[in-house]
Amino acid sequence: MYWLYVIKNHTLWVDNAEFPADALQANEVGVCSKCEGTLTSVSYHPFFDRTMVVARCNKCESLYIEYYDSEWNWLEEIVLSQLQNTGLAAKTIVRNFKELEEISMEKLRAVFTKSEVDAIYSKAMEEERPVRQYLYRARKKYDRFEELFNIRLEF
Repeated sequence: MYWLYVIKNHTLWVDNAEFPADALQANEVGVCSKCEGTLTSVSYHPFFDRTMVVARCNKCESLYIEYYDSEWNWLEEIVLSQLQNTGLAAKTIVRNFKELEEISMEKLRAVFTKSEVDAIYSKAMEEERPVRQYLYRARKKYDRFEELFNIRLEF
C-alpha cells in the first residue's frame, strides 16, 4: 500500500485514493517510536468506517498515521516520512501547470534535458501536443526526480 500526506492541503493519499482532512486539530496522540518525543495530531481523515490521524513528532518531526477503529481504539501506526527543513511533506504531487510552475527550473534541469522539460510543460499546459519521444524519456525519469526532490509528477 502506498501512503502519502501532502501538508500543503492536508490531504492523505492511500494508493490512488484521496482522503481530505475533515478536522485540523493539535492534540497529543502518543509517543514517537523513533525518539520517544510527543506526537501531536495535525489532521483527521475519515477512512471508510475508521479514522486516520496524521501526527507529527514534536522532537524529530517524523510524520505518522495513527489508525483508529470506529470506537477510537488504536489499531496501527504507519511511519510516513521525515519532514524536511522546509516544512513540506516528504512528497508533493504535481498535477497541473500552476503547480509545475512552482518547481524551480534548476531542479527540473538536474534530472531532465531541455527538450524533456519542454515536453513536460507542453503536457501540463494541454494547449499543444508534446513531442512524444521526449515526454516518454521524461516519464522514465519521474521516479528519479521524485527520489531526489520528493516531488511526484503526474502528467
